[in-house]
Amino acid sequence: MYELRYLCLQHEMQIQPCVTAVTSVSGGLKGLYNEKLKPLERTYRFNDFASPTLTESDFDAKPMVMLLGEYSTGKINFIKHLLKCNYPG
Repeated sequence: MYELRYLCLQHEMQIQPCVTAVTSVSGGLKGLYNEKLKPLERTYRFNDFASPTLTESDFDAKPMVMLLGEYSTGKINFIKHLLKCNYPG
C-alpha cells in the first residue's frame, strides 16, 4: 500500500498543467509545432530521410485542392456546384 501511494505521489509531481491561450487554430498549431515538434525533427535529423521542417509560410498558406479525373467526368460541373456560379473552364 505504501509503495502504491509513493508511486501516485511521484506521478502527481511530474504532471504539470500546460495552459496557454491561442487566438486561432492555425496559431495554436504553429506554436505547438515550433515548441514541441521542430526541436525533435532537428534532433533526429528528420529532414534527412523525410520532408523538410515546416516554415511559417506553410502554416499561413491557403489550402489547395487538386481535382483529378478522366475527360468529361464532371470536374468543371463539380467546381460550378461548389462555387454556385459559372466558372470559365
